[in-house]
Formats: sequence, C-alpha cells, structure tokens
Amino acid sequence: MKTLIKALPFDIAARLPLQLGRESIASSTAAIAELIKNSYDANAELVSISFLKPDAPAPILHIEDDGDGMDMTTLENSWLKIGTEFKAETERSKRKGRVLTGAKGLGRLGIDRLCRKLILQTKTENSDEVLELQIDWKKYNSKNATIGGVTHKIFKLKAPADNKYSNLFTRKGKGTRLTLIGLKEKWSKERLSELKNELSLLVSPFSEVNDFSIELNSKHHGISGLLTSEHVLSEAVWSVQARLDDQRKVHLTFTHNPSGERIEQNDLIWNEWLKDRDSHPHCGPLSFDFYYMPQHESGISVGLNRKAWSDFMSLHHGVKIYRDNFRVRPYGEPSGRGDWLDFGLRKASNPSGIRQGNWKVGPKQILGAVFISRIANPDLLDQANREGMVETVGYFDLRAFALKVISIFEATATEHARKNAPPPEDFVVTTQELNDSIERSRLAVAELSSLAAEPGKAQIDESVRERLAAVEALVEKTKEASERQERAFSAHKLEIEREKDTLANLASLGILTVCFGHEVKEFCTFAAASAEMLKEEFQGGAFMLTPDAGDQFIGDIGTIIDSTKFINDFAAFSIGNVRKDKRQRRAINISMVAQRVFDALSVSLARQNIEWAIDIEERMVPVSGYEIDWESIFVNLISNSIWAMTQTPKGSRFIKVIGRNHSDQAEIRFCDSGCGIELGSENHIFNAMYSTRRDEKGNVIGTGMGLSIVKTFVVEHANGEVSALSRGQQGGAEFIITIPASK
Repeated sequence: MKTLIKALPFDIAARLPLQLGRESIASSTAAIAELIKNSYDANAELVSISFLKPDAPAPILHIEDDGDGMDMTTLENSWLKIGTEFKAETERSKRKGRVLTGAKGLGRLGIDRLCRKLILQTKTENSDEVLELQIDWKKYNSKNATIGGVTHKIFKLKAPADNKYSNLFTRKGKGTRLTLIGLKEKWSKERLSELKNELSLLVSPFSEVNDFSIELNSKHHGISGLLTSEHVLSEAVWSVQARLDDQRKVHLTFTHNPSGERIEQNDLIWNEWLKDRDSHPHCGPLSFDFYYMPQHESGISVGLNRKAWSDFMSLHHGVKIYRDNFRVRPYGEPSGRGDWLDFGLRKASNPSGIRQGNWKVGPKQILGAVFISRIANPDLLDQANREGMVETVGYFDLRAFALKVISIFEATATEHARKNAPPPEDFVVTTQELNDSIERSRLAVAELSSLAAEPGKAQIDESVRERLAAVEALVEKTKEASERQERAFSAHKLEIEREKDTLANLASLGILTVCFGHEVKEFCTFAAASAEMLKEEFQGGAFMLTPDAGDQFIGDIGTIIDSTKFINDFAAFSIGNVRKDKRQRRAINISMVAQRVFDALSVSLARQNIEWAIDIEERMVPVSGYEIDWESIFVNLISNSIWAMTQTPKGSRFIKVIGRNHSDQAEIRFCDSGCGIELGSENHIFNAMYSTRRDEKGNVIGTGMGLSIVKTFVVEHANGEVSALSRGQQGGAEFIITIPASK
C-alpha cells in the first residue's frame, strides 16, 4: 500500500544559470560578441560600444543599437526566458530577412562574467515609452535562492528620457541599450586593442552587404572609431573562388591579378573531385574565397608598403569561417589555435620557394574565408562554448574541401611561377664574362701605365682622363659580372645540393634494400624448409591432430609457405633491381620488364584479388633508357593502382598494360579499374609531393613522390611524355606514356 504525499518538479539553484553562462562563453571578448549578435538579429544597422569611467571604482560599458527594440511581451517571453526556442524555430528576422545568428538562447548569460549590474533599456519604433530592466547579478549568489525566486524590476519611462548616463531614445526612436555597471575586468589599452581586432572581423570583410557597422569608443587614441577591414583585397597577387553547390558540383576559379590570367575548373562532381569522401558532402553547399598576398623581397606587396602589409596581414591573415556573415571563432585567428588548416605546419614541413616545387603557402601570406549558413549547413554545429564547431563528418568534409582547394592553388601558382620565371643565368657563360672583364681591366690599366710614363706627360692629360674613365667603367662592369656569376653559382650549387641529397637518400635506401634482401632470402629459405618438413611429417603420420585441427594446420602451413615464397621472390627482385647492368643506358624491351615486375608482385596482387594482363605487341620497338628506371615506373604505377582499388569490389579489380607502335614511337597505356584520378588533378599529380591520398580529416597522407618519379624517368631520362586520364578504358585511372624508339 503506497500513499501519494505530493508531486514536485525539479528546482534549480539560482547560481546555476551564472555558472552556465560563465562556462558557455569562453572569454569576455566572446561575451561582448554574443551581445552584438543579438543586435544584428534585431535588424540593427549600427552598434555603438563605449567604455566609460575606466578608472572609477565601478567602470561602465554601454552597448547601444538602433535595432527594432523589444516590447513587453518580447522582453518577458524571449529575453528573460533562458533557452527559448524562438531562434531555433525562426530562421530569419522579419524586417531585414537576416538569418538569425543564435539558436541556443544562452548568450545573455555571459553578461554576468562582464559586470555586477545590468540596466537594459529598450524601445520599439511605435511606442512612446521606454522599458527598463534592472538585473543585480549578486542576487543569484544567495545560498538558498532558486531560479524562480529571483526577480528583476521592470520600469516604464516616457520617451524621450534622460538618466545619469546619457540621453535615451527620441520620441520615435528605437533600439536597445545595455548599461553594464561595475566591470569585473580591467580593460587596458592592450585588451581594448584585442577587442577591436576581434570585432573588426566579427562581420565578414568579404560580405557584399554593408548595412551593419560596429563603432568602438574609448579614451585611447587609435582604438576608437568604426571597425572595418581595410579594402586591399584587390592588391592580392592571386585571388581564388571555390564553390560547392547544392548539386554536389565544385566550381574553381584562380585569377593571377597582375597578368589577368584566369584558370577555371567547373562542374566537378564532389565524389569524383574528392575520391576518399562519401558520395554526397555532409557539410552542405558552401563557398571559399581567399587571396594570396605575399610580401615581396623589395618589401612591397603589390602597392602596399612594408608596414601597411605587415599591419594588415597581422590582423587578417589565415582562413576564417563565417556563418551568415558572422565569424565562427577561433578559425583564422592570428594566434596558432586559429590555424585550423595547418598552414604553419605545412610550410615548416616544406619550406621550399614557389619555383622549386613542393611549395606551400605560408600562414601570413593568405587571407580567406569559408562561408556557411545556419539554414544550408545544418550539420555544421557550434560547440556550446562558442569556440569552434563540433568535429562531425560534415566538419571534416568542409576541411577536406578547403585543403584540396589550397593544394590545387599551390600547384597552379608553382606552375605559373615556373612558366613565367626568367631563364636562369648560365654558370659557364657568366664565368667567362667575368674572366673577360677582368682581362680587359688588366689591359686598360697596363695601357694607362704606359701612357703615363711617356715624355710630354702634361700634354696628354685629357687622354689619361679618358683612359681612367674607361678603367672605372670596366671595374663597374667587372663588379656587375661578378655579382651575376655569384648568383648563377649559388643557384647551380643549390640545384646540385638538392640532387645530391636526393641521390644520397636513394642510395641509402638501395643499400638497405640489398642488405635486408640478402637476410630476408636466407631466413625465408629456413622458414619455407621448416614449414615443408612439418607438412611432410604430419602427412606421414609423425603426429596426429583432430580432423578439424588437421585441416586448419594444413591451411596455415600452406599460408606460411606461400608467404615466404612471396617474400623470397620480392627480395630477389629488389636485390636484382640494383644490379650495375640495369643502371646503364641501352635498348629496353618494355614487355620483358613489365612481365618481370608483375611476376615479382603476383603473389601480393593475387592476395588482394587483383587480376592483371600485359597486352604488348610482339614486335614492340625497343626504347633507349635505363632498365632500373622502367622497373621503378611499373612498381610505382602498380602501387598506385593497388591503393586505388581498395574500395573496388572483389572480382572487379583489374590492371592492364597495353603497348603499341606508333610510327617511330612506342606508346604504353597503364590502366586499372580503381577509383580513378580526382577531377582537376590530372596534371598536378605528377608534381613532387602532390598527393590525393587523405585521411578522414582531410590531411594528406601520401608521399606524393611516386608519379613525380615516373615523370622524371619518362621525360628527363627517356625524352618521352606522360599524361593521365581520370577515367580510362578499364574504368579507373589511365596513364599514357610515349617514348621515341631507340636509335
């Protein structure tokens, strides 16, 4: 038998909302930004922020806007109700149609971390009265106070009205003013400068809508005034526009502003452009604009002096994210935590110059923004503390999109810089010029000395002066020739050093391969022999197992024998790959080399259910080259195909090599049935360090060296050409290599 005593709801201690506000807003700057967003949602065109009496015991902060204001119903049911669903259910403001920036209704709780007391005054346009709400935050700290037990006084004032702070609204004025009394933090000049920088980027500098401004007022010179981003985007060297539309199509435009050259890639299907993502982008449609603004060696960045460039880029560099034209923190902040695309890490890993290949844009050379919307991108959610987005699949799709655009830009800018670079000064020519100048200088000096020693010296002063002028001119030319020679020598030395380092690394790998290969062959022989012996002893009755265990034993022994055979064959191939005769230029039979490589890798290919075929005509013309090069070419292409077919269903994995004669050329086509090449990357994939392999976060994980090696061997060592098709005759990638026939 049970008796009902009473029914009770949950009650909440009054201090809980304050704790919630303090923890949901990461900083005082973020708290002010949240209040400004409320003004934006209220259709304000100007928000004025004023710091008053900073040195008084109770400093004051005014935040005043010219928005729609609130009537009593809105003040009571929306502003005073925590976690209201109004913004979650209403997507746009009524008068201006702005997408509402807040949805959780927690932003105003952050006021507690800013001040001790709040006076809110608000008025609608058609009202003759001003509503005033007073909140004393210390009421919430009472030990036994509950959320429903703390009340706040609301007053009605006739408009216009004055108070001890300033004049209130005119009779037909409208808007809201927050007076924060007793600021809890000291707003020094440094803190105000940080606030200025933060708020100047709160609204996107890329936005075409200019009906919202923020004004900051303080006693410090250089901090007060309208907060706007300087209009220098037209000074960029490169501008890039990238779009992902609601039809899963990617549109890219790269513009080199000094020359006007424009490169466009349009209608690239998402999952053909980014192979390792799902068929549809979870991030939703978005756009990404950025500008490449380097500081040139002369200290000038396309019309900006050194200080202007430094000041502007220190404030604006990086890639920010804007939701409905309001910035999502901390993405793109000048501090390291805002480098969400790892510009610093990428540049530190690859510090080479733009013409040297593998160039990466630096963190202080780029200014950009990703634009998303609360309506169009519902899977891109903010964290509760307003410090970034929740790392969902949608967020990583967005990041992968941005990183892919940047990598394409880097490859495009590198190719443009190389194409338009002045020809390098020849080391031998400049050395000869230097020697000639020195010799002419020596002869001129000798002639001058002889002339000065002749009788009648006074009568030839003019000739002496002419010879002296000639000597001075030759000395100047000698200096110029010496400087040119030094530059040519430095460039030549740098190229040799890079080649030496590469060869040293390859030599080390080769030595390691040979040494390890001999050990592997020996141990594989022991393992295979032992496995065969165990198999024979079991089959001969030397020991007994249950039928099931016996079948398992025979299967496992077979796996060991097959695996050791593969390792042994591959080790033999690796050791043979570095033989001296393979490093000598001669006529190469492509068919024999291809067959040998595929035979060496046949066990590995079979284990991954990959079938292969070589269709090279019997009288294929030989080509001049190095056998070791062609083995590397096929190994790299096969390696790429294996990766490309990881998601291809078993039974549909196929590699085919086709060889045909065309006049005095040999054409080799290497095709597979994998995922193909990402659209728009067909040319970039041959650049060193350019890789299309990425992890789920969008980070590049491949070395990007395989196809670069293929191109080097084909173009530089064999005087041939290589190109790629995104979709070839087998459904996947297709590489086309043409080589002149051997003479």
